[in-house]
Amino acid sequence: MWVVTVAATRYVSLGSTCGAIAFAAALWWLARGGTQSPIFWLGALLAILVVARHRENLRRVFRGEERRFSLKGGSTS
Repeated sequence: MWVVTVAATRYVSLGSTCGAIAFAAALWWLARGGTQSPIFWLGALLAILVVARHRENLRRVFRGEERRFSLKGGSTS
């Protein structure tokens, strides 16, 4: 999910957030016991922490002010 999101948008913070949410969703679907599983809750907690850590970056993404990822060494707005 991270690779697809970064490749499509070039926003690393958006890729990290989408990847964390997808990870928690996958645990919900795959973990034995679903939402009753401690593994699911650990994944959900980690996803919440990732979203919280990227909150300011996500605000800049939505305002169009976040720098985009580039392999060329420079950043593009």
